[in-house]
Amino acid sequence: MDSHSWHYYYNCNIMSRKIGIWGILAIIIFAFLFLVCAPGFAALKPPLNTPEYHLQVSFDIPQKKIRGRATILATSGRKLIIDPGELRILELKNNGKKVTLERRQAGEEIVLVPRGLVEVSYEAALEKTDRNIIDDRDVILLGMWYPQVKGFCRFNLAATLPAGYLAVSEANHITQNDKGGEVEFVFDFPDPREESDGVNFIASKQWIVSKETFRNIDLVTYLFPEEAHLASRYLERTRQTLANYEQLLGPFPYRRLAIVENSHDKTRAMPSAILIDKKVLQQSEVERTPLDHEIVHQWFGCAVTSDYDRGNWCEGMASYFADHLRQEDQDYIQLRQRRILSCFQGIMQWHREFPLRSFQQRFDDASRAVGYCKGAMVIHMLRRQVGDQTFYEAIKRFFQANRFAVASWDDLQKSFEAQSQQDLAWFFRQWVEDIGQPRIRIDKAILQKADQGFKANLALSQEGQVKRLSLPVRFTGPQGSRSFTVDLNRGKANFSFRLDFQPLEMIIDENYDVFRKLAPLENPPTLERLLADRNVWVIPPPGQREPYRQVIDKLHSRGVRIKENLPQTQFKSASLIILGRDNPLLKPLLGETDPQNCPMMLKVRRNPRSSNHLVAVVNAAAEINAAAVDKIFASPFYSTYCIKGENQVSQTLADIEPGIRLQSDQL
Repeated sequence: MDSHSWHYYYNCNIMSRKIGIWGILAIIIFAFLFLVCAPGFAALKPPLNTPEYHLQVSFDIPQKKIRGRATILATSGRKLIIDPGELRILELKNNGKKVTLERRQAGEEIVLVPRGLVEVSYEAALEKTDRNIIDDRDVILLGMWYPQVKGFCRFNLAATLPAGYLAVSEANHITQNDKGGEVEFVFDFPDPREESDGVNFIASKQWIVSKETFRNIDLVTYLFPEEAHLASRYLERTRQTLANYEQLLGPFPYRRLAIVENSHDKTRAMPSAILIDKKVLQQSEVERTPLDHEIVHQWFGCAVTSDYDRGNWCEGMASYFADHLRQEDQDYIQLRQRRILSCFQGIMQWHREFPLRSFQQRFDDASRAVGYCKGAMVIHMLRRQVGDQTFYEAIKRFFQANRFAVASWDDLQKSFEAQSQQDLAWFFRQWVEDIGQPRIRIDKAILQKADQGFKANLALSQEGQVKRLSLPVRFTGPQGSRSFTVDLNRGKANFSFRLDFQPLEMIIDENYDVFRKLAPLENPPTLERLLADRNVWVIPPPGQREPYRQVIDKLHSRGVRIKENLPQTQFKSASLIILGRDNPLLKPLLGETDPQNCPMMLKVRRNPRSSNHLVAVVNAAAEINAAAVDKIFASPFYSTYCIKGENQVSQTLADIEPGIRLQSDQL
């Protein structure tokens, strides 16, 4: 209980002796209405008089120093809070008068009541960190590098660098001014930004710039010489993606979008720009990069930001629109959704699940599974709940209502309830507030001959926390197919279906539209599932490690343990990675293996000694190329990998019949 609630509870106890039960009820109702209508339950939006923040900075690259001057025009008489972090404040003025700062602890905020312009001069020596980098080639500033103002501001940035640099920041328009041996970049960005989003700055001496225009949007790539030939492909992909998403989400929120390469493992979206890591550009085709995901973030994550204290919905939204709806191809979506369910199920065997409401950012496998995987499935189920037309109208409504604001799951719920005219409190409580991935069981299935056809009686139940589920059911036979949707809202329920043909098969949720656990026969063996197992052993062949050195190093870096020999009694207690077709442990476990038809093959299959574990067999005729190993582990969603040539990897998924199935002899 927080302090406000405790204070309210204490006063109610005192007053109950004076005003009786009806008075107490009135107070409770008033308190409930106050809490529901409190500002914390609505999107945080910029005030009418949003402070204007003008920032001028210059760089001493060899010394890794910044000198800056912030000029802030805020509403007079209203408290202004400035967070300088570890920056050294050189001078502070309020309405032209110098403000003497008391001795402050590092990181302590500055609280002012402005009477005009607030001016802050500062300097910073930035050591290389995860978020701030200054070196001879690049400048990347994503963390605390200027005094931040609590709340919303409208920013204008002018940055002076040595000649030869190019620079990118949030901007609808960039002006470049040459000043002898220096160059100044002025970034015009009129839209309000909340303090937690901050201002980012990237500069480099290496970029080659390519430009084109899509409608009234300037598209620009900043790529290093080695990847500059990819510019036309990235510009074309960006143009196509914007055209698609403008139909689904509404007009693009900015006048400019830059694709910016860096060599410091940074891939992220910022308003009007996307950072992409050099290694991603080198190893992936444009369709397989995170580009689409980060473009969706221009709408959801940049123009509308998450209220992180009340749950980050942006990653689930971006994952759904970028990965699910990259193409409305049913086979692709089916595979994608099964992969999500399999991934979540595998990870949560070894991690404690937490509510989607509690997800703020990805920091491990469990947080990724909740925020990205479950988040995307919740958006998909919301679409099924309200229907396609209402879904897209509600998405656009949500965007327009919360543009340049900080929104939460509650604001998403309000938009969907208003558009669909449905009470969706149960949906958001069940999938956002609660945890659990139910398993669907078929307890009984009986097919009977009936008048002019057949009658199928089906008894279903849920294992685990009971959810309100909308399950697709389809019957198929030589004479046709018939689809139904049943509502399984209890732990157990019976259903009857009338059919005008004799079915040979019944399939439940074949497209994986429901967030549920997969039955064993639905869940294909993949490298991702194997690596999610906490108990994995890699078993090298006796005296033949060298061809597998890269594989062993990669697995060791992921925490997989090496076992020189493993008793057969332990085959059922772990997932195994067996190196070499001649490994003496292979035949006792799997018998004769498939003949090898490629120089290096990795194949994942079920562990015949345990339904909870998997076995991977790796065979190589020569030492495996490190780049190929990286490529395999960057895409662990498949069952079989074949390396042909230095960097050519073909991959296939084990053929699994989708959905929970019953054949005719089981009906």
